[in-house]
Amino acid sequence: MTKSAISRLFAFAVFAVAILPAKTPAALNAVWVDSASLAPNPVTDPAAQLTLIQNTAASGVNMLYLSVYSSTPNSDGLLMYDSSAIASLISGAHTHKRSGVCAIR
Repeated sequence: MTKSAISRLFAFAVFAVAILPAKTPAALNAVWVDSASLAPNPVTDPAAQLTLIQNTAASGVNMLYLSVYSSTPNSDGLLMYDSSAIASLISGAHTHKRSGVCAIR
């Protein structure tokens, strides 16, 4: 995925969130995940992804703030994990009724 494609996808996501109907917000129970400091890494390791998702869901966490920074450039030359690994974690989190995942580079 190119930088311009990522920028367009991000702009669309922001637009899509902005037009959602308003409702009473649920209490925010968030956790910051510094993926680079965890072994195994929950972004790149499928078993660690599942463990993170199950444990946070069981604890009532409804928002994950996920660090996706990687000191090694991905296939697009960006200093972040591959998009497919990030998408897998986000998809899995949404499957477990997570209201949000914010990936931060």
